[in-house]
Amino acid sequence: MNTFTINLLEVLIKGIPETILQIYSIYLLTKTKFTIKQVLLINALSVGFVICLKLLPIAYGARSLITLVFMMFLFIII
Repeated sequence: MNTFTINLLEVLIKGIPETILQIYSIYLLTKTKFTIKQVLLINALSVGFVICLKLLPIAYGARSLITLVFMMFLFIII
């Protein structure tokens, strides 16, 4: 089985900006107001969740669906 390792550089260069763009686009599409605090909180929780999810032996399609459900859950709560 192939092991998957995540390094900090990958998270900083790819994970955080990618998640910020996803969050920003969702706020733009729904035309809701947001604060930087909300964006940073959702970003931190979602990047942490994705890192933990990538460590599990789950297929990519299922991982994407789980991440989507988690993001919807975060937007409802926060």
